[in-house]
Amino acid sequence: MKVGDLVRFRYDHGWTGSVKDWGFGLIEEEYDDGTFEVYWPSLAGSVITTRTLGKKAIEVVNEGR
Repeated sequence: MKVGDLVRFRYDHGWTGSVKDWGFGLIEEEYDDGTFEVYWPSLAGSVITTRTLGKKAIEVVNEGR
């Protein structure tokens, strides 16, 4: 995974949050600890939301160039 990749949240039954389908997000930044800052434009309706997630929580849908 890298900056610019289109991703989606990988839901598993260990997730305790209320939102299970976050739609598609865009990796905006990669941190040294192996986590990623992901922008989720459809998570809260018309509001752009960001979340810091690890590799196990997201899957690549389409790689950025």
